[in-house]
Amino acid sequence: MPKRGKKIPTSRELSMRRRNNTPHLQKKIIKKVTHLKIKNAGKLKVKLTPLNIISALSIMAVGGLIAKKEWILGAGNHEFKNPLIALCILVFFVSLLCDQIFRKFIPSLARLWMTQLMLILLTVLFVLVLKLSVFG
Repeated sequence: MPKRGKKIPTSRELSMRRRNNTPHLQKKIIKKVTHLKIKNAGKLKVKLTPLNIISALSIMAVGGLIAKKEWILGAGNHEFKNPLIALCILVFFVSLLCDQIFRKFIPSLARLWMTQLMLILLTVLFVLVLKLSVFG
């Protein structure tokens, strides 16, 4: 119950108050955001992780395959060039996405390394088991 003598604002008055406060709040928000941008401008954290290494190696392999280097496929295996380029690009994007997801949920660098190494190890084991069971 409102106190005696105090007027209850109508919905129109409330909407006018909201409209009048909006520019002031927007200025405050913009000021805080620009302050945060200036404050954190020089603090770029670059973390070297196993999935970053995998993505760098896959991009290097794509560059080597596009440049027609023989050091990846050998002399007579040119029919596997396009599928291998597609596989390397897929590995790059998947490792980049997984790296960002792991960074979001695991703040410690040591635990990040351990979980990413476990993911790589399990992926390699899965591929080997699949290769042996299907193509064995």
